[in-house]
Amino acid sequence: MRADRYPAKYHRTRRYAAGRMDADSTRVGSHRMLAELDFATGLRTPIIHAFGSAADELARFVEGARRRPDAKSGHQVFAIFHLITRGLTDLIAGAHLLNHCYTVQAYSVMRPALDACDLIELFAADDGEASTWVMTEEGHKHFMPGQVRKRLGQKGHDPVHSHFSESGGHPRFAGAGLSGGMRVATDDPNDRTAILCIGPMWPEHPSVLFGWLFASNALGLLAFKARHLEIVATATAGEWLATYAALLGHLRDFAAHVAAGLGEPSVAQAFDEALAQIGTFAEGAS
Repeated sequence: MRADRYPAKYHRTRRYAAGRMDADSTRVGSHRMLAELDFATGLRTPIIHAFGSAADELARFVEGARRRPDAKSGHQVFAIFHLITRGLTDLIAGAHLLNHCYTVQAYSVMRPALDACDLIELFAADDGEASTWVMTEEGHKHFMPGQVRKRLGQKGHDPVHSHFSESGGHPRFAGAGLSGGMRVATDDPNDRTAILCIGPMWPEHPSVLFGWLFASNALGLLAFKARHLEIVATATAGEWLATYAALLGHLRDFAAHVAAGLGEPSVAQAFDEALAQIGTFAEGAS
């Protein structure tokens, strides 16, 4: 990577080769990395704008909702409201990290939003589960993600949740490719050097854009689950559907920008197909 092609803030912090720091690397210290998170990157502005617009549709919907006077379970009311707002906050924080190219860390921050989606579904169906969630001192036993999915009649293993876990939630080899790469000598393919990043990933690396796609998928899922707010709040199905349609419109724009960045138009087409299917489900729910 040529140092003059990207902003100085994205130069590699340290590069390790077989346990040695490359003498010719440009080092950016931890204090500077911390400070950089306070400022806009200037990278992929259309992507962050479209994602933010989609997230704000859901935020405004939740902000305008009030507890239903006939809601019987305070635990259910609190749990559903909290999980939507917590999940949305996780995704906004994850998008912030993605925009700064902290790909692995973004997956770690966003993964609980997927857990929140399953819990919302569970609590909407059974307010007793919400009460257990509030009162239990053994939540790690009662609400293990795989067990929650089984109680919802789903398979215990979810491939998307697994991707978030393997990529960031747990320090496993699958996530190693999101925080570095391999330099191969042009004259000898067997001469390879691992380049490991401390700090952000290379902004041009496809993993950053794929991270954005997974973030938008999680946002769309959380917005779909937010239809259950009708059970405990004054928000109506019609209001939710209008919010959801607007949010999907922003995510379609988002997908087009990501596809352009990847140079793969089929990514946007596939994403549009998925969004259309979710839209069909939303119409059925109304």
